[in-house]
Amino acid sequence: MMRKPGKWSALALAAILSACSSADRWGGRPSQTRGAEPGGPFIVRFADGFDEETQYLSDFSIEEEWMAAYFDPANVRYEDDGVSLVVEKRAQQGLPYSAGELQQLGFYGYGRYEVVMRGAPGSGVVSAFFTHTHEQFNGDPHDEIDFELMGRNTRLLHINHFKDGRAAGSTYIDLPFDFSEGEHLYAFEWESDAIRWYVDGVLIHEAGHTIPDHSGRVIISALVVGEASYGWAGEPDFDTPRAAFFRCMSHVPIGETGPQCSDTFTASD
Repeated sequence: MMRKPGKWSALALAAILSACSSADRWGGRPSQTRGAEPGGPFIVRFADGFDEETQYLSDFSIEEEWMAAYFDPANVRYEDDGVSLVVEKRAQQGLPYSAGELQQLGFYGYGRYEVVMRGAPGSGVVSAFFTHTHEQFNGDPHDEIDFELMGRNTRLLHINHFKDGRAAGSTYIDLPFDFSEGEHLYAFEWESDAIRWYVDGVLIHEAGHTIPDHSGRVIISALVVGEASYGWAGEPDFDTPRAAFFRCMSHVPIGETGPQCSDTFTASD
């Protein structure tokens, strides 16, 4: 089922994702409400494979104007050392492309979030790591914090955050490396009065206003945009499959301890 999205910002992957009702977004699986307490620390080493008790593979689509790919669980492909989220020119459910997305079940709040990933190249392709909640979760407002690697320029990073449905800090960062050629550590620290984004341990941006305050689902994604998003991510121009690769994902709440991706990661040259 495809639905028309709500309020759209051409600079936000979040607005694409907020288009789905709970039935669309979770593919018929009962959605978890946020509840009184956010979840505790976790680490996902994707080489261990898929865990259906703690993870969900997205299985839905959005109107083609906004996104030109169907999120197909078959596009989440486990390997010996991690997982690839594949985008490919394979028509499905009336859309010209298929893509992949994985969600960590539960809801998570203030703390440090990390991912080790290699972004996918290609105009129209976006590789992302983000937290997200919306009205489909117990009536929560739309809050979100994003890392988005822009395949149209493999040295371009887009970061953003949302509070109560409003984008509050869209920023582009020129990276000193090609994100499609090696794995790097992307992290953000979310506190009640600030968000700090890091790449390979280096602080690249800080926001100190309009900070999200609702816990959210943690998501990794690779997608292909539709025509309404060309100004943001470019027009898709590839015929062969592209893939974003993920090795590790972790979260440690403020005041707690736990293993993190950065404990064992060394950045690529």
